[in-house]
Amino acid sequence: MTWPDFYPADCPPEDSQPTVGIFYRFTRTKEATSEDFKSFRELDFNKKYDLPEWQVCGLSVFMDQSTAIQVGARVPALRKKYPACRALTEENGVYRPTPSETNPEHLTWWYPTEFEPWVTFEHDPDADKQIRKKIEEMRQEAEAKKKAQEARRNGEV
Repeated sequence: MTWPDFYPADCPPEDSQPTVGIFYRFTRTKEATSEDFKSFRELDFNKKYDLPEWQVCGLSVFMDQSTAIQVGARVPALRKKYPACRALTEENGVYRPTPSETNPEHLTWWYPTEFEPWVTFEHDPDADKQIRKKIEEMRQEAEAKKKAQEARRNGEV
């Protein structure tokens, strides 16, 4: 595999695993574009991040639909995006689990220069529908909680 020239020497990390299985990525529109598959580093070569450089050069992905649904509803930055998926093989790159406190299911994926994922990743309408449903449920729960707090403050409970 040929990696982009801007990758540092330790990228992808040695303990990365081959991409085998279905992977999800969030895109700005229902039809994926090359812009949806640019790393933070590609979007801004001068910006400093509070992450290892090898992670800044990779892309955020998730390994199954249920995780994509949970994350898509939970993470505000993803709520207006669309879940896209594709079955990936070893030729499509490598990934590494990169969990955080707010996103324990997070994976970072590095794909080779000869692969164009935007051509083959497809919008998942079922996951999209479930994310929108979860967001609405969360909104309703927050509204009910707010009303209950107001009622307690007003001595109505």
